[in-house]
Amino acid sequence: MLNKLMEQIKFQKRGKVSSMMTSPIDDCLKKQSEIALKLYEKTSDIKKFTGLALSNPEDDSHNKIVNKMLGNNDIIDPLDEEHLRGLIGNDNFLRDLGL
Repeated sequence: MLNKLMEQIKFQKRGKVSSMMTSPIDDCLKKQSEIALKLYEKTSDIKKFTGLALSNPEDDSHNKIVNKMLGNNDIIDPLDEEHLRGLIGNDNFLRDLGL
């Protein structure tokens, strides 16, 4: 049923629906169908994100990756006070920001 609904909405957006369908009931059903589809997609996206975000709260591999990157001399820690002070006094940086 969801596939039929999606096909109908795509078909309507392409402008291939005849103009003879002007019934207020049809219009109401179309609007309700579009709203229902958007809510379904939103719920589905929330479930996917929640599954990814809460997959394993004890997994700290991201911290290891960040520490490894910061250990490399080419990567600058954005929260390092020395570098922040350098940016505050950097005229080019301030000009780029419009300050």
